[in-house]
Amino acid sequence: MQDASGHALVQFQQLGRDFRQKSGLLGARRSLRAVHDVNLSVLHGEVLGVVGESGCGKSTLGRMAVGLLTPSRGVVRIAGRSLYDKKEHKDHARFRRSLSGLVQMIFQDPYSSLNPRMRIGESVAEPLVCSGLVPGRTAGADPLAGGGETARSLDRGEITRRTLDMLAQVGLDADAAKRYPHEFSGGQRQRVAIARALITRPAFVVCDEPTSSLDASVQSQVLNLLRDMQEKLGLAYLFISHDLAVVRHMSDRVAVMYQGLVVEEGEAEALFTRPLHPYTQLLLESVPGFAGRAASAPAVAAKLAPLSLAPSRQHCPFAPRCSQRMPVCLESPPELHFVSEPQGAASENDAAPTVNRTMDSTGGLCPQSAPTAGPPEKTKQGRTEDTALAQQPGARRVRCRLFI
Repeated sequence: MQDASGHALVQFQQLGRDFRQKSGLLGARRSLRAVHDVNLSVLHGEVLGVVGESGCGKSTLGRMAVGLLTPSRGVVRIAGRSLYDKKEHKDHARFRRSLSGLVQMIFQDPYSSLNPRMRIGESVAEPLVCSGLVPGRTAGADPLAGGGETARSLDRGEITRRTLDMLAQVGLDADAAKRYPHEFSGGQRQRVAIARALITRPAFVVCDEPTSSLDASVQSQVLNLLRDMQEKLGLAYLFISHDLAVVRHMSDRVAVMYQGLVVEEGEAEALFTRPLHPYTQLLLESVPGFAGRAASAPAVAAKLAPLSLAPSRQHCPFAPRCSQRMPVCLESPPELHFVSEPQGAASENDAAPTVNRTMDSTGGLCPQSAPTAGPPEKTKQGRTEDTALAQQPGARRVRCRLFI
């Protein structure tokens, strides 16, 4: 997805990351696919939520987005420039340092993300000191067009002034700059972490479970602070969380991940009120507040028991757990493709297209009627994409053969 100017602020193109694991003391090393074939974009001032169970690759994706993990394959582009391709930049090290003015991260644990030996003022000012140069971006300025002030060095007095000003913006007084992390509560430490991430006036911030370790009352304060700072500074967020209610409240669009793959992506309200992928339905059914949402999903005539299958790249990753699987789901993995959203389908009371299925001899469900969306086209890059559906309001992408 792109904005009116034709540019996305952040782009993930066929992004993947593998880790090498050793099985046993003398066992051979094997490759663990943490993230695979992720194609997402984040617009200026937009919040893209990422949800999924533990181990699905959410945090790995976020760390690749800010340069903490190098992808095994694929491209991360920030303001049109590749984050990892050294051939694009004469001085790659200088480019990465200057990029800290555009990209920052808020970590999950406020207790371990702050250096206990550094005063709060030093921790908040550290991004300014380490980068040396600050883009001086004004709220809403477009990095692609070179908006904002010219990059310049900051003296000690200006660094101190900006540090105290940022602490005030997150609700902490000037005395906090002289204190150490152990003197603050969890909520106050997360405010410090937010101040540290925003002091360079970034355009894009990765929020990796920013409220998971906080009490419910403190969570709401931090979320409101993040929303206020987004509106004030024109920030774009990649918001990673297990809490579906928080993601729904914060996000403009949502991507659902399972075993390193994006299985569904679309506008937040439409996805939560009418989930399409069976895994998205399962996620919403697991939360009491969303128990009734999956009732509007495609109806089936029978339910299937889980299969005992090892993870494999030769079939749909969710097929062993899916109650709506078909024989073809065990033969080849599906592609992520666009599916049109019927008019009014975002309403919880509207009926979704019905896909009637019966059991076949192999233990799978056989389709009796074709889904409403036509077969997708193949692009030159071999990726499945239907550009006509992509331009329709409310169009979503789903990695499931129920909609092919």
